[in-house]
Amino acid sequence: LAGRVSEFACSAALAVRSELREPTDVAAQIEFALSIAARSIGERCTVEVVREFATLERVRVDKHKLVQALVNLFKNAYESIDEARVERGRIVARLTATSDGRVRIEVIDNGMGIAAENLTRVFQHGFTTKSNGHGFGLHSSANSAVEMGGHLSAASDGPGRGATFVLEIPVDSAPVALSESP
Repeated sequence: LAGRVSEFACSAALAVRSELREPTDVAAQIEFALSIAARSIGERCTVEVVREFATLERVRVDKHKLVQALVNLFKNAYESIDEARVERGRIVARLTATSDGRVRIEVIDNGMGIAAENLTRVFQHGFTTKSNGHGFGLHSSANSAVEMGGHLSAASDGPGRGATFVLEIPVDSAPVALSESP
């Protein structure tokens, strides 16, 4: 119980309402979120992390909301792989720009997968399929996505087939050059 309270307190600290949009290197924030999520799983499973990052300009985004959402997505991916007891766990972190001026971040894992009837329910407050879950992480991530003007979606071919979560957020109309300080 103490671990869950500590985890909730950490999530709550990241979730402080912030509307600060600042020039952000999205790839660096993905790396930061990956490091936080990897520490949370510890030595329980071995996971190969594949990074597929397009070179993007810095974008104006609420860095705290972005990191909060990404930590939840990566932590869920690690936990899904651990729970599935996958021999060769794999997470793909993909960063691209869309043709309509958005940043697209995909988190793809080869873990437990999601039953079709749960693909929309996973974002509901309190919904969880984990024995030790609380149902706040994906709900909070979806809310953060909306607050940033974007959206979060999930896809899976079913139980045992892994899952893909896609976070899309808008880019300000005037991208910020990489040389500007964060």
